[in-house]
Amino acid sequence: MNTRFRTILLFIFFLNNTFLLFSKNNQLTEEDVETLKYGVWLVDHGKTDSSIIVLEDLAYKYPKNYIINYEYCYSLYTKGDYASVIKNLKRIEKSPEKDERFYQLKGNAYDYMGLKKKSIMTYQEGIDKFPNSGFLRMEKGTVFMSQENYERALQCFEEGIKVAPMYATNYYKAAHIYLNSSEPIWGFLYGEMLKLLEPNSSRGTSICNDIISTINRCIKYENDTSLKVTFTQNHTLYLSKNPTEEELLNLVPFEMFYELSTSKSIAGIHPSYLKDNNLSFNDICQLRKDICESLYDRPTYTNGLFKFQKEIIDAGYWELYNFFLFGSSFPTEYNEYMNNENNKNKITLFNTWFNSIANFPNPDDPVSRYKYMKK
Repeated sequence: MNTRFRTILLFIFFLNNTFLLFSKNNQLTEEDVETLKYGVWLVDHGKTDSSIIVLEDLAYKYPKNYIINYEYCYSLYTKGDYASVIKNLKRIEKSPEKDERFYQLKGNAYDYMGLKKKSIMTYQEGIDKFPNSGFLRMEKGTVFMSQENYERALQCFEEGIKVAPMYATNYYKAAHIYLNSSEPIWGFLYGEMLKLLEPNSSRGTSICNDIISTINRCIKYENDTSLKVTFTQNHTLYLSKNPTEEELLNLVPFEMFYELSTSKSIAGIHPSYLKDNNLSFNDICQLRKDICESLYDRPTYTNGLFKFQKEIIDAGYWELYNFFLFGSSFPTEYNEYMNNENNKNKITLFNTWFNSIANFPNPDDPVSRYKYMKK
């Protein structure tokens, strides 16, 4: 399991808002408020032993204060004293201020103690209380993933994507599983979503590199006239009696339609043009453009990502957008393009345009496999 870190956003929220709120409700002195801030600063800067000493005194002085006791338990968690985390969380078990982080911390502690069943039950208890929590579903799925129960893990991650489409980690974990499965299409889509949500993260770059590797692994030329695309195993048609041609088209599963669009796009690429049997950057751009344009305006198959891609294509920035996604997989082409003086103005225009986009990722039109599951 990966180590869980609090975000700077939560830290700032505590300092600017919660301390003031709870100092009033629990009659903290000004000195105790400053002590609490100091204790949080210590744990967030790796001074765990000192933070435990500072926060323990406050926790016993204010046994009902949610923030103080949560921060004390978090300091114990960073120390690795998971049994003490469980023990001391009991003081705020019935607190009306209890939020998602309580269940996350308790579930994580159980997980590190090897009590997987209890950790899953704790996360689920939190999900029942906070049904739109993306990160509790992520935590629950991560436990299943550690048990190599990938089906249950994906269920958690994809439920998290559905209820919290702006939470990036569920895309990351789902993409990682799918890219190593027989259904890599969802790794392509979820991986691209991760990169859009985290444009500068190392895991976004890593997933995009994995997308390119998986595309090349799943497209194989068997000879000069035959190729095989294995993007999905979902080739089942749910036929009604005497379907029309349009009805028949719409009955083709999304994954199968995506795979067919891929086969059609690359059919004209002769294997002798490929370097080490891999698609070039230009091939990738054309392939992804063809897939987008075959899907974006079909209600049965489209989603927010394809609509967004079409907007980029129409704006004339498709090549640059794909460099943004896959530049690290094609360093020679990327450097040549970026260092060409003739491209400087277009790069500037793209950066301005791309950074001004405020309507994607769109939580009202999420990229989710659930949309395509047959009722």
